[in-house]
Amino acid sequence: MFGYGPPHLADLPRIIDTAAPSAPVLVTVNGMGWVKMGWEDTLHAMQDAAGLELRARSRIFHLLNKGIHAELLDLRRG
Repeated sequence: MFGYGPPHLADLPRIIDTAAPSAPVLVTVNGMGWVKMGWEDTLHAMQDAAGLELRARSRIFHLLNKGIHAELLDLRRG
């Protein structure tokens, strides 16, 4: 699945539901969107509410010429 712009946190359960059980779902979130949309503060609450398991979170290179990173999330249905 590809999208334009940072995904909305509330969309994570629907994104996860498209995958087979226990299949990895990799989501990238633009670093500016991560801050602007409050991902840091609400990701763990969303995990608990939607039964999502965060297997890994990594900071990756994104828009180097603009100094913007991205967050790579490895998610599964919990």
